[in-house]
Amino acid sequence: MILSAAVLLRESGASATSIDRVLAHSGTPRGSVHHSFSGGRTHLIAEAVARVGDFVSGLIDAAMFSLPPSKVR
Repeated sequence: MILSAAVLLRESGASATSIDRVLAHSGTPRGSVHHSFSGGRTHLIAEAVARVGDFVSGLIDAAMFSLPPSKVR
C-alpha cells in the first residue's frame, strides 16, 4: 500500500490520492488499511512520503560517498 500511495502521490498529488485509489492500485483488501494505518488516509500518505524521503536520502548519501572527499562541498 505504501508503494502504491507513493506512486499515486507522484502521478496525481495528495488531493487525488484516496484510500479507494490506493486499494485499487495495490490490490489490497480494505480491512488492511484500518489494520495497518489506524490514522486512515493521512497516516498512509505520511508513511508514503517518509518512505520516499528515506529512499531519496539514501540516493544522496550514496552519491556523496562515491565522490572523492575533495569533490564534496
